[in-house]
Amino acid sequence: MRSGAAAGREALDWLEQAVAKGHGGKVLLMGLDARGRCKAWAANLPGEADYPNFILFARFVLQRLNDCESYWLLLPAEFDDCLGYRVEISSRVSTWCGEADWRDGREWILREVESERWLDDLLAPAATLPGIMRRELTRLAERCEIAPPEPCSGAGE
Repeated sequence: MRSGAAAGREALDWLEQAVAKGHGGKVLLMGLDARGRCKAWAANLPGEADYPNFILFARFVLQRLNDCESYWLLLPAEFDDCLGYRVEISSRVSTWCGEADWRDGREWILREVESERWLDDLLAPAATLPGIMRRELTRLAERCEIAPPEPCSGAGE
């Protein structure tokens, strides 16, 4: 995996692409598998009370549907009346956390923060789900899928 700050900067470049395509304010998730293929999803969650259900969804799409080795997680946040995102770059061996805010409406400012994770380890073993739930989550993943970072190859290495 690239250094946390370098991968964080790449994640912000992708955030700019996602915002330009109408996904601003959504929880963004990108998973990368061992062959360098990635997929991405945008979830419009009303608030933090929805995060436990998102963790279930994220583990399912990262582990069961795509066998991902690493991921980028971007969570909408507010810092001192400034909109921003919490950024997590994680693999099976390391995690980097940062915060990005949109200062003066000109550019994203990224800073590293002391945090183990923003939610939970999305690569931790997931519970086995009943078939009907797996089918519903697969449909939801298809509806939430968005364009991954351009170019995708090597993202987060």
